[in-house]
Amino acid sequence: MKEYAVIIAATIAALASIASLILSTRLTYDKEKRRILWVKEFDKFMELEETAGILTEDLLSYNCRTDEEKNEYYKKASFIRNSAGRFMRYPGVSKAIRELSHCAGWYFSQDMKHEGKEQYEEARADLERAYRGLVAECDKAMARPKQH
Repeated sequence: MKEYAVIIAATIAALASIASLILSTRLTYDKEKRRILWVKEFDKFMELEETAGILTEDLLSYNCRTDEEKNEYYKKASFIRNSAGRFMRYPGVSKAIRELSHCAGWYFSQDMKHEGKEQYEEARADLERAYRGLVAECDKAMARPKQH
């Protein structure tokens, strides 16, 4: 009888150990999966912010004069425009992308065609505001603290 009790106790301990390993493995797998998904999402946001920043700076510093620079503008503008769909799960980000795309497109099309300093300053302010709005929406979506 004593031997059966030892065997039963060992069996119960082995089953508990196996259950613990299975549960631990499952929890670790789920945690790692969430971490990998977050890293991918973070990378998407960083690529968006970087491209938007370079596009905005290129426009504001008149770096869209040569054919090569214009082609680079078109690539970045296309990436920004297509990003609105990539970020549809974040309505604020998607809206900010569309706003930046619109302001950048208008600014690019009107380059050196402004009818005065006032119109130029307004276009410049709209582009800067749209960029800052995009960064703010990205920060909200990623729950990052606001940076000044």
